[in-house]
Amino acid sequence: MKGHVILKADLRGSTELTASMLREGLNPASYFSQNLFDPINSLLQKYGAEKVFVEGDAVILMILEHANLPTQAVARACGLAYDIIDLVLRRNQESRQLGLPELELGVGVAYVPEAPCYLFDAGRKITISPAINRVDRLSSCKGRDFVGFGEDKHWGVEVIRIEQTANGVSGSDQYCRYNVNGIELDLPAFQHLAEEIVLKKVKAASYGKKTGDNYYVGRFPDMAGKTRWQVVRHSAIKHWDGNKLSGSSKKAGNSFYELVTDPEILSVSAKQSALLHFFDRRVPG
Repeated sequence: MKGHVILKADLRGSTELTASMLREGLNPASYFSQNLFDPINSLLQKYGAEKVFVEGDAVILMILEHANLPTQAVARACGLAYDIIDLVLRRNQESRQLGLPELELGVGVAYVPEAPCYLFDAGRKITISPAINRVDRLSSCKGRDFVGFGEDKHWGVEVIRIEQTANGVSGSDQYCRYNVNGIELDLPAFQHLAEEIVLKKVKAASYGKKTGDNYYVGRFPDMAGKTRWQVVRHSAIKHWDGNKLSGSSKKAGNSFYELVTDPEILSVSAKQSALLHFFDRRVPG
């Protein structure tokens, strides 16, 4: 075993959703199964993933990376994460039309360059991995209420560094995440993705307000042989000084990586990357 990728899909507000559905005489167990758990299960074979466990309203998945085999584990995990968010957004459109509550997720993807460890409880295998703790943080969402943030962004990822105790966040919580139907990669996952597939850096100026961000675009074949585009946004962590948010430079340890699901950004990135590949193939002179 060479390494492994852990993916966590963390469902938000399940307690409130369950209570509201019960008040309306609806069946929450059936709703969550049809709109989240069953669709996720249907994706596992497509990406060679396995379910590690279900933690309350969160699903932990894993893709193993075998030595001497081109498994592209991180690329496949990114494809799986994208499909999970895509199915939730599509199901939300249907739920909106039917007057049903909408689901909200946060997804985290982390890579470890070594095999996971296992414990056994009465024959039941328990996966032990440092990536599980990391995806807990990546998939979390505590930055929703910061002043001036999220006014024009209904989903995606942002990371905020807390300079002072503010909005009920203790000083020990140095970083606070906003992850609403978004996907965040840890640094080892992004670095390994760059080893698995060719990533092209495209112009950030094409994305309107996001001129300070870098975008990396690449393609990989899923297990069915279909070519998939992947776009990763590299952005600076914002700072909260107790009164307002401010930007910062993308120095080491002061930035984060988001797997993009915005259709407009994906479309523009694919066109720009295809153009870059065309020029790469041209004969010099």
